[in-house]
Amino acid sequence: MNAQHWNRIVWLLAGASLVIIGCASGPDQQVVQLQAQLQSANAQVKTLTQQLNDSNSQLQTISQDRDTCTAKFKRATILYDVGILGVPARAWVIPADVEPTAVTGKRGVFSHYDPSTQMETVKFNPKSQ
Repeated sequence: MNAQHWNRIVWLLAGASLVIIGCASGPDQQVVQLQAQLQSANAQVKTLTQQLNDSNSQLQTISQDRDTCTAKFKRATILYDVGILGVPARAWVIPADVEPTAVTGKRGVFSHYDPSTQMETVKFNPKSQ
């Protein structure tokens, strides 16, 4: 064998060792890169999950507020004026569940009416101004 053959063999062995080293270190680097990408994706999922939980909490609060408001308009408030003999007589019906305030010098009572049960609550004295 001459020197040219030895050079070719040396270069062949050097190239093969570089390929082996590259293949051996390549997967490790790929694993490290994939682990970094996975950690990044997990962080994004965690952030999105937190945002979803916050949005669900806000939605629940808004839904409760809506239901409370809607319920007030499913009921009515009935105002009674105290007549001459002191007997309350229906004077006004307000199509909402409110608590009226009595004008100074006026007497009267009010109750709430629930159309689903078709019942009136006990008569209450309104707050005075």
